[in-house]
Amino acid sequence: MYQALYRKWRPHTFKDVVGQEHITSVLEYQVSSDKLSHAYIFCGSRGTGKTTCAKLLAKAANCLNPENGSPCNECESCREINAGTSVDVVELDAASNNRVDDIRSICDEVVYPPSTMKKRVYIVDEVHMLSASAFNALLKTLEEPPKHALFILATTELHKVPATIMSRCQRFDFSRIKKEKIIDRIMFICSEEGINMERDAATVIANLSDGAMRDALSLLESCASKGGFITAEYVINLLGLSNREQLIELLYACSKQNTVRAISIVNELYEKNGDISACFFELLSICRDVLVVKNVASPLRFLNVSDAEFEKLLGISDTISNDTLNYFIEELKCFINSPDIFGVNKKVTAEITIIKMTSPTSVVTLDSLSDRISRLENCRPEDFTVSVQPAKKKDVVREPQKAEAPKPKKEVSSSNKDVFEHTSEFIRKYGEKETVNKFFMDSAKIKLINNELVVCANSFAAQMLKNDKSLSTALSVAKELDPDITSVKIVQDDATDKVDDQNSDLDNL
Repeated sequence: MYQALYRKWRPHTFKDVVGQEHITSVLEYQVSSDKLSHAYIFCGSRGTGKTTCAKLLAKAANCLNPENGSPCNECESCREINAGTSVDVVELDAASNNRVDDIRSICDEVVYPPSTMKKRVYIVDEVHMLSASAFNALLKTLEEPPKHALFILATTELHKVPATIMSRCQRFDFSRIKKEKIIDRIMFICSEEGINMERDAATVIANLSDGAMRDALSLLESCASKGGFITAEYVINLLGLSNREQLIELLYACSKQNTVRAISIVNELYEKNGDISACFFELLSICRDVLVVKNVASPLRFLNVSDAEFEKLLGISDTISNDTLNYFIEELKCFINSPDIFGVNKKVTAEITIIKMTSPTSVVTLDSLSDRISRLENCRPEDFTVSVQPAKKKDVVREPQKAEAPKPKKEVSSSNKDVFEHTSEFIRKYGEKETVNKFFMDSAKIKLINNELVVCANSFAAQMLKNDKSLSTALSVAKELDPDITSVKIVQDDATDKVDDQNSDLDNL
C-alpha cells in the first residue's frame, strides 16, 4: 500500500529527527537515565516534529531494549506502537475530541495499569482546542497521575493553554527547521526514492515550507508525481508561484521609474497565476531583502536566497536608496492591507500602486517626498545640464530717426555695478561645491548692488537656494571674485522687475 512521503520517512529514532537536537538530546538522556517526567508539553509551529517526538518518546519509554535512549524498533513493544495496535498508547485529537466527556473517559481509565507495556501513554494533539471544562477535568489527573501514566501534550498555540496546565508539564519548544537542513533532507530522500531533482528546486521547496519538514515533503511529493527531471522552474510553474526573477526585475523597473515596463510585468504575473496579492507580498519580501543587503555587513546570514539571487539583490541595492525602498514598502503594505474595492479582480488596484511607485511626483506624502529628495541628492552634475536655445530675433522695420548728440557716459564705481562681471565664473565655482543646487543657480539672474550680491530666481529655486549651507558657499565664492562683496541675498523672480537701475534699496522686496 502506497504511503505519503512524510509518513514513510517519519523518523523512527531520535537521531533521525532533523533540526531539533536541543530537544532530542534531553529526551534521550531522560530515557537512558530513567528520569522521565509524568507530563510533557511540546509546542511550536506545524510540521516541526512535535507528534513525531511524542511517538518516539512513547516507544522509548516502553522499549525493552533502548539504545542510548532511543527505541530499538525491533522489540514487541516497538513493533506494536509502530503498527498502531497497542492499547496502552492512546492518541487523542483534541480538535475533534474536545468535550469534557472525552477527557473524563481518559481520567477514568488511567488508574488501570498497562496491559502489556511498562507505561500507559496518552498523546493529546492540538491540546489548546480543549474546552475550559475539559481542561479542568484534566487538571487533577495531570497533577497527581499514577506512576505508570505518561501524558504528552502537543500544541501550535501555547498561549491558549491555561497556565495551570503548563505549570504541571515539562515544556519543550520546537523551532522552525533551518532551510539548509530541509534541503539536505529533501536531497537525501530523493536519492533514496530515485527522484531526479536539482538542488535549486529543493531550495524553492524549502523556502515555501517555512521551516516545516512535513510541508516540504508534501510539496516534494506533488512535484515528483509526474516523474522526470525536476527543475526550479518546473516547481514554480507547477505550484503557481511568482518568479522571483520577474519580481526583482519589477522592483528594478520601479526604481528606474519605468512605468511601462513595470505595468507589463504586473500583467504577465496576473495572467500567469491571477493571485496578484501573493506576488506583491513576495515583492514586499524582496524589498526587505534589499534593505538587508544595503544596511547589514554580512547579509547572507539573514537571507534565504540562492547565490544567483543574491548577486541580483546586490546589484539592485546599488541603484536604489533607503528612502525609495521605504516608500515602496509603504505602498505595497497599503495594497496588501486594503479592502478589495474593485471586487475579485485586484489587477486595477495593483496597477495604480505600481504607477504610484514609479511616479512619486503624483503622490504628496512624506514617503513620496523623501523618495524625490533622495533621487535628487543621488543625481550626477551632468543630469542637471539644461540646453537653452537662443530666441529668434524678429525682423522689425524701423523708421529712420534723427541722429542725436551722444550723451556723456556716466562713470559707475566698481562697487555699484548692476551687473556682476564674474557671473559665469561664480556659477562654475559655486557648482563645484554645491552640485545639487547648481541647476537652480544656473537659471538665476546675478546682480551686484551696493556691495551685495543679489540672486534672483523663481519661487521654487529661491526656496532651494535659501539655506545656510548654500548662502555660506555663495558668499565665500563671491568674495573670492570680488573682495568688496559683503553679503548675498536670494530674492524671488517676480521681484526682479522692481530693481531699478539706480541702486534702489531692496529691503522692500
